[in-house]
Amino acid sequence: MTGSASPDANIHRLVLDVAAEMFGSALLVCDKSDAIVFASRSLLQIFPIGGQFIQPGTRLRDFLGAVYDCGVRPGTVPETSRRRANRDEWISRQISIHWRERHEMEERIGRHRWINIVLRRLTSGHGVFAFIDISEQRNREEKLQFDLERVEMTERILDELPNPLFVKDRNLHYVAVNKAFCQLQGMSAEQILGRTAWDLLEPDLAERYERSDRQVLETGEAFALPEQAVTSDGEDLWVITRKFRVGDPAQPMLVTCLNDVSEVLMASESPFPAADGAPKPDYDAFLPGQNCYDPFRAIAVQDLGVGTGMIDPAGVTPIKTSPPSRVAIVTAEDSIGAALVAQLSIWGVEACRVGSLAELDMLLDLAAGEGIALDAILADTALGAPGDRPIPLIGFDGHADAHALLADLERAGVAVFSDHVALDSDADLESGDDAREPVREPGVDVLVVEDNQINQFVFTQILEALGLSQRIVATAREGIDAWLELRPRLVFVDISLPDMDPYDMVGKIRTLEAATGSQTPIVLVANGIEAFDPQRAQPHGVHDHLMKPLSPDAVEIMYRRHVPVKVGREGAQP
Repeated sequence: MTGSASPDANIHRLVLDVAAEMFGSALLVCDKSDAIVFASRSLLQIFPIGGQFIQPGTRLRDFLGAVYDCGVRPGTVPETSRRRANRDEWISRQISIHWRERHEMEERIGRHRWINIVLRRLTSGHGVFAFIDISEQRNREEKLQFDLERVEMTERILDELPNPLFVKDRNLHYVAVNKAFCQLQGMSAEQILGRTAWDLLEPDLAERYERSDRQVLETGEAFALPEQAVTSDGEDLWVITRKFRVGDPAQPMLVTCLNDVSEVLMASESPFPAADGAPKPDYDAFLPGQNCYDPFRAIAVQDLGVGTGMIDPAGVTPIKTSPPSRVAIVTAEDSIGAALVAQLSIWGVEACRVGSLAELDMLLDLAAGEGIALDAILADTALGAPGDRPIPLIGFDGHADAHALLADLERAGVAVFSDHVALDSDADLESGDDAREPVREPGVDVLVVEDNQINQFVFTQILEALGLSQRIVATAREGIDAWLELRPRLVFVDISLPDMDPYDMVGKIRTLEAATGSQTPIVLVANGIEAFDPQRAQPHGVHDHLMKPLSPDAVEIMYRRHVPVKVGREGAQP
């Protein structure tokens, strides 16, 4: 090994050097006497040692001693490695590894350097080491792990925030949401991420939000707006919506935070002026924001087929009603007051009750101060005359006829559901022994005639959630038989039945009812394709109609609108 090398040997070394460089590794070959036969020059790029330690004929022990002395050796880091381990023990351990038939390991040789060491022992006794620098790969993995841990920590922090917060990319897609925002929407993060405001909100509101979003992304100026939102469980949420741009202007992100100020507003709210003159909260400053309340979802919408493609909750249309009339009730009788409030609510009228004429004066003054207008006053004649007032006055006593009361309200200009209100012919404000009992107690609250199985299931879920007993049948003939058997309080009839025209079915029931002198309220259920025909409905005795898709609120309103309620001094009776 000390003599001059042959030309063939030099060529072999050159080939090994080139091969090692091509494969991105450094090679070290030792014979069975632990003397170096070949070492590629790239080995010096891994270990900062002198070139004499990789020359052919150098003992493996001398090479390992030089590696140990330079401080950059497998399994150590520079600032903690030098002279901390026993030199002879480390060299002996490395030589023992050298005599294994095969071995492979990854070792750290500095703070940011990693190598993969592969050993193969040949049958001739020669040992071949391959040192592969994997620093870039390991550093990339460590950085990825660090980034993942940082993202996870950031997500935990955001999820702990009480205020809803979300992040959009420059295309205004949701890319991050916290738990508070998911609770506000009543959706999971998976259902929100990747979507836009147009998928979650009404078009006019989505357009308004997109306009302010793009303004913030383009200008970089922060945006703030007071809004009134409605949570997925129907609670009002008074928030200050704040938007700001983060990140590189070429790849910006939009962060939106809804700062909840509901508790602050409620703390400052009082029906009377504060002693220190502090102003009342200005609710008018809060613009209508996103309404996340979906009554369809409130009755376990997943059980109704949402997510399976059978029912699309986006097709549920909120019920829109005109502002209700307001009536003040003056009576010292708690039972009459409660019953009247309940009955007026069924008729679509907002009502409140006071116990004396003095309390009425205070109520009127307070309403005038808040800008609330009353449409009428219902006064118990037992309390005396309340005096001249600009508001229509209607007197009543414990024996007043409910029909007369309804007529008085309509004459006073109070808007009620008078076209569809169903009243017991003898219903009055006192349920005494003289009131006529129904000829037959209803077997169920609601009868549904519907041939579609999905709609049958929807009706069942809604009516059970409302606490109403029901019978579901699929054909008109089954519906007539069920009506004869059960005499329900209310009937829903689908407008497209397989065996009979629904108007003819209603006509047959009306014929059967002629002998009883009473009518069961019947509501036709239609959709956009099968339009409700009022010209056919009236002569056949149809009370009302309901549009699909169904919602709990709409069904409850129909029931309360058409099922009679008796009220009297002893209490209310549904």
